[in-house]
Amino acid sequence: MVIGSSGMLGKSVASLFRNEKQFHLTTLSRSAGVGQDDHYQCDLTEHRGLGLLVAAIRPDLVINCSGIVDLGLCEANRDYARQVHVESTRVICSNLLQEALYIHISTDSVFDGLKGDYSENDVPHPLNYYAESKLAGEIAAMTTHPNTIVLRCNMYGLHSSAKKSLAEWALSSISAGLPVTGFTNVWFNPLHTKQLSDIILALSKTDYRGILNAGCLEYISKYEFLRTVARAIPAVEGYQVLSGEYQPGAGVARPLNTTLNTTTLASVCSVPAFCDGIDLLLSEFKASYHETN
Repeated sequence: MVIGSSGMLGKSVASLFRNEKQFHLTTLSRSAGVGQDDHYQCDLTEHRGLGLLVAAIRPDLVINCSGIVDLGLCEANRDYARQVHVESTRVICSNLLQEALYIHISTDSVFDGLKGDYSENDVPHPLNYYAESKLAGEIAAMTTHPNTIVLRCNMYGLHSSAKKSLAEWALSSISAGLPVTGFTNVWFNPLHTKQLSDIILALSKTDYRGILNAGCLEYISKYEFLRTVARAIPAVEGYQVLSGEYQPGAGVARPLNTTLNTTTLASVCSVPAFCDGIDLLLSEFKASYHETN
């Protein structure tokens, strides 16, 4: 069962598991589903209906890809963020069969970003309510349903909605010959949604349980991320990738270095390379561009 199947990661996970013959795919999201899945439309804040639905379906595997990525919204409406990230998680896990595997997608932002190279044993220190509520969601999952994997990660890809991710904003701006600015002092090791989906599938077939960092092999700055995206579009001339520094104190607090140590990940499955993720992004973007032109 894939929860949040209409989002960027949810779509990728559903697409991958749809082609795995040993699984019967069920999807759940706030929007109406289209396609061959057994799809259920449900608002995660409607806890009674959510609990009844999970109990009725009796899934063997649940992958929760849901989340509010708008940091400003999480700050402005903390109760809503908590309902989605924490309370719905508790409801889902409370209604699972004991032997069911629950995979919970969290964030690298649970850390304060002061040192980077965070391991699974480092103590989280969230700087904003998005990260605080995501951390509380991790705790709710693991205390309610011990048969859980929590994946801390940072991801990129193409959204299905009008809201643009960092990668989409960069691709559309660069393709239009417009300048983009990347922060030289903000570091991460992100995964393309397809890479993260592959990791999720691999983990569903292992005995690993608990918290796990999921990231690419390389640590890069947001500036280098945008430069790499730009260099991968050779037909565009005249674009500029400008360098800048993120200044803490402006708007919602954000960590500067959320790089994740992937040593544990490497012990259970392969760790993807950043360049392969960029290749996936460009293929995805080109396919999307041809569909709309």
